[in-house]
Amino acid sequence: EGAGHIIASDDKFELNATAGFPAHTYKWQYRVGTEWLNIPNAYGKACIAFTGHELMGTAFDQLYGKQNVHFRLAPCDELSTPITTATLKLSAPHIVSITPISNTCFGESDGSVRIQFDRALNSGETLNLSLRGTIEANDRSRDNISLLDEGNTFVWPKDLAPDTYSLGIIGTLNGMTTYTDGSHHVGSVTLKSPPPVTFGVTHKNVNCFAGNDANIM
Repeated sequence: EGAGHIIASDDKFELNATAGFPAHTYKWQYRVGTEWLNIPNAYGKACIAFTGHELMGTAFDQLYGKQNVHFRLAPCDELSTPITTATLKLSAPHIVSITPISNTCFGESDGSVRIQFDRALNSGETLNLSLRGTIEANDRSRDNISLLDEGNTFVWPKDLAPDTYSLGIIGTLNGMTTYTDGSHHVGSVTLKSPPPVTFGVTHKNVNCFAGNDANIM
């Protein structure tokens, strides 16, 4: 296969081969420079999955944005499969939770959400966040976020109407895009509206002529 694949630092990358062959057929290897290395814990498996850090450790952090990585099956020294090439990218922070902060009153658009991530932003790293509602007029975005709050959280400004929102992320690091295509980079949240305040009126009639014991409740 040709280029076009991405292996991210902290999101799973999958390699698949046709199942049913002898175990020695599935000898997975990777190459960054000139030397082919065996992929750990992959021998004999038709399908494997790993993150960039699981494959290369901290060496991955020195390579993303600079070099590609190549993969192949090499059942023996004289025989190997076509090479799969992947680019290396830093994973944007993963979404841990999205907590709704509901509107204060019926008919208001002052709701918010608290988004928690699994790590802080690196120096030179930014996030663009978008919330898309079921109504286009409710769509909101916040760009160029370079610092998260305590606990790796971001609290949305209080400008959200009641709706169900889909959260999306675009990330960069020193001008390079980070990886945001994994399942940990999307989410949804519903902001509910408080019920409208209603008033009920009851009355009690005067019991006798010229009395003053009537009331309205």
